[in-house]
Amino acid sequence: MEVGSKFENVVDFRRALNHFAVINEFNYYILKSDPTRFTSKYENLECEWRIHASITQDAVTFEVSVYQVHSCTRSNKGGNKRATQGWIANVVTDKLKSDGDVSPYELRNWIIKTYNVDVTY
Repeated sequence: MEVGSKFENVVDFRRALNHFAVINEFNYYILKSDPTRFTSKYENLECEWRIHASITQDAVTFEVSVYQVHSCTRSNKGGNKRATQGWIANVVTDKLKSDGDVSPYELRNWIIKTYNVDVTY
């Protein structure tokens, strides 16, 4: 994520931000979210992390216009709230496409190892 990053629409942007938050082990809350703009801040209000993206002149593409980096240290310890069912479904779909038939137990262990997110069976 950086200023100038472009996405096909707000849904793609939200998915990318959610994945970014899981990978970097932090949680955020949404200030504004509608089909034309999105603003979010880090859940720790003392941190300066903030992101804002909005629709471009083509009325379709979403572009990040503000990105403030973290001013704090953070540690998720495997409990990221952004690892939703939808996020897990996207990650597992990609894994199954590349590896074929994988058991639920193997998928769970792979998610824990790869993303440091503890998911229930």
